Amino acid sequence: MCPTLAPDQHYDVYFLAEDAAAAADWAFANNMQPTVTHTTLYTGDFAPPAFVRVVRAEPTSPTALEIVAALDEPGMVYWALLPVAAVAPDAASLRAASSLHGVGVGLDSSPAAAIAGDDSDDSSSSRCRRALYGEMQVPTAQRDVRVAVSGVCDGDHYRCVAVRPYGTG
Repeated sequence: MCPTLAPDQHYDVYFLAEDAAAAADWAFANNMQPTVTHTTLYTGDFAPPAFVRVVRAEPTSPTALEIVAALDEPGMVYWALLPVAAVAPDAASLRAASSLHGVGVGLDSSPAAAIAGDDSDDSSSSRCRRALYGEMQVPTAQRDVRVAVSGVCDGDHYRCVAVRPYGTG
């Protein structure tokens, strides 16, 4: 019986073939391969990363904040900063909208706006954003990663939604 293999591991596997006649103790007892065959097996990383702490959004000024996240393994975090009354996107929609903007903050309002509706406030001379989307790379497990977000509307209330790849929130 094989032992349980750990995910995301490399294993060396060795093989040796012997004739069935040798196994039955027939006259061909030495009828086996002269050398051992070797291959490497990678079990793959099939488990999605998990948040090790609650994702936080920390204000740094009236129109800026930092999003802080940590995962149990290196990966990506996709996030949205939405008005409190907005409907939270599902994981696939958030990933699609966030990925359009790359690492950090994207202020393009085209496809991402379909999730939260109109995301701009044209009444402000500084053009604050009603909805912001982005992704952040987490290169090291168990360590906080921060991304600066600017362009939020002074005095508005936001909700931060974040998902890890393949996750639900």
